[in-house]
Amino acid sequence: MRLLTHEWCPQTYHYSTHHSNAIIVSEGVPFLEYDLHKQLLYKLRLLGMNAIFGLRTQLCIGDNIMILYAQGKSLVVYCSNL
Repeated sequence: MRLLTHEWCPQTYHYSTHHSNAIIVSEGVPFLEYDLHKQLLYKLRLLGMNAIFGLRTQLCIGDNIMILYAQGKSLVVYCSNL
């Protein structure tokens, strides 16, 4: 069992005065989650693991940046056909 952590911070986003901050965040979060999911799967393959338990995510929103942080325990789950 290994502790798996990953931070994902894409390029900064720029907002205009026509959009509220809530719209910008709600449009950006699905892309953050998708990119983080891809990165976690890649990291699992590198470690030779196939499952994450106790996954916790934290979203930090700044003026020009959004950071998604994930932490969980990765391990190998075996299946036997007995």
